[in-house]
Amino acid sequence: MNGGCVYALQHILGHATLEMTRNYVRLLENDLQTQHKKWSPIESLLAYAEENVYRKDLQ
Repeated sequence: MNGGCVYALQHILGHATLEMTRNYVRLLENDLQTQHKKWSPIESLLAYAEENVYRKDLQ
């Protein structure tokens, strides 16, 4: 949770169980990873570089 208090988050979200909070945190982490990979400038640069290397290999 990156340093946050899971019990405070549980209370803020109004969850009766810690398991429900964990489910939401897990979903959030997966979504963040997907969005980061999709929109990361570094990932874009790496993909661009890889594509150009591939094109040079074809020539």
